[in-house]
Amino acid sequence: MLIDLTLRAKPDPITTILTLTNRNTPRGIVHLDTGLYLLDHWNPEYLFKEKLLHLDEYDFSGDLKSFIKSYQIKLKEMRRLYSQRYKRNWPKETSPYGPTNGVVDYPLQVLEIFPHFKDDENDKYVIFFVEIKREDQPSIDGWRYHKWGEYYGKQRPLNEYLYDDKHIDVVYTFKIRRIE
Repeated sequence: MLIDLTLRAKPDPITTILTLTNRNTPRGIVHLDTGLYLLDHWNPEYLFKEKLLHLDEYDFSGDLKSFIKSYQIKLKEMRRLYSQRYKRNWPKETSPYGPTNGVVDYPLQVLEIFPHFKDDENDKYVIFFVEIKREDQPSIDGWRYHKWGEYYGKQRPLNEYLYDDKHIDVVYTFKIRRIE
C-alpha cells in the first residue's frame, strides 16, 4: 500500500544545494496523492524521516534459504501476471514487486500500469517523481530516456534526447521505494 511520509524538521543543506542547482525557482515537495511525491531532485532520503529501501533491498536476518525460495516464487508469479495483463515481458530492472524506476507521461500513469503498489497490504511503498520539461533542455547533451529505466508512456519517443522529440513537452521519471 502507498503511505505518506514524515518530513524532516530542518531542510538538509545538501538537498537545498541540489534543488537550487536543478531549478531557478525550486518547487519543493509537491504531495500529489497518498504516497506520491513530486520532487526537484533524486535525493528523497534527505527529505523524509522514514528509511527508504530500494525494492530489491531486504533484511536477511531470518532464514536465507526460505527467503530466497519465497522471493523466487513471488517473482515468477508477478512476471506471469504482468505478461498476461500487459502482453509484454516483465521490465528488466525489477524486483518481485515491479519496476524500481522508469519514465511516464504523467505521475498517476505508474499506478495505472502497476496497481499492485496501491493494493498490496503486506508492504508499504512510496513513489517519487521528477518532472523533465523539453523546454528546459539544451540542444546538445540534454536529458536522455534510456538512462532512467523503461519508458512506460504512450507518447513514443523517436529520438535519444528529449530535446529532439518536438511532440513531447514533458515526461516524469519515477522511483519506487519500500518503507522499512
